[in-house]
Amino acid sequence: MRTQAQARARIRQFLVDPNSQVWSDTTIDYHIIESYGAFCMQAKALYARTDVGDVASQADYSLPTAFQQLIRCTWDDMTVPQRFETELSNADKNWDTEEGDVIGFTLDTITGLLRKWKIPATTDATKFKVEYYSRGTSLSADATEFDLPVWMVDIIEFRCVAMLLGQESDGQDLEGSGWWMQQWMEGIHKVRTKRRALVRNHTQVMGGASRPQGTPGLAQYPHHYSGPRRVR
Repeated sequence: MRTQAQARARIRQFLVDPNSQVWSDTTIDYHIIESYGAFCMQAKALYARTDVGDVASQADYSLPTAFQQLIRCTWDDMTVPQRFETELSNADKNWDTEEGDVIGFTLDTITGLLRKWKIPATTDATKFKVEYYSRGTSLSADATEFDLPVWMVDIIEFRCVAMLLGQESDGQDLEGSGWWMQQWMEGIHKVRTKRRALVRNHTQVMGGASRPQGTPGLAQYPHHYSGPRRVR
């Protein structure tokens, strides 16, 4: 894993500014953090799964702080659908007070609150799970590591260099900024292509789980048909 300090050092090499004559560490760190967030948002490369345990008679639950975009929720290993409050209130006037097995949920992305429907009747710490795309670890110190493989951190560095060369300063180079931004865009496309390929290679099965879906092998005969045999 690459650290924030290592990423900054590499960016300085690209900028040919080893002694901070043009760009300060604070400026570079700002663009590292900002580009890290942009990468996680656009590439959706960080998958996370966490328990949002049932608490008896409690309807509302907070999402993880690193939550970025929902993939799905499961209860007792079964996928539960997302609903809208208007849909539920039209179908059942008691939807917000009825307790029982969880069969759906509503999600407020502004407040970060998830409301389970029906409201859990019993407490269970592991029955309800949320799968989502994550924002990644907050970079707060030089030794903080990215939650990404090195080749993905390279892509983040490309964007940092593009942004730094594009801003007004003694080191401004708009042509160079455009070239580095092109490397960023190609890198994002590469990550998205890999992610789509992984999704295509899985198929849903009963229970909401998934199994690999590869190319089926060739039909094979029993071993004693595989070649000539001596007849006694």
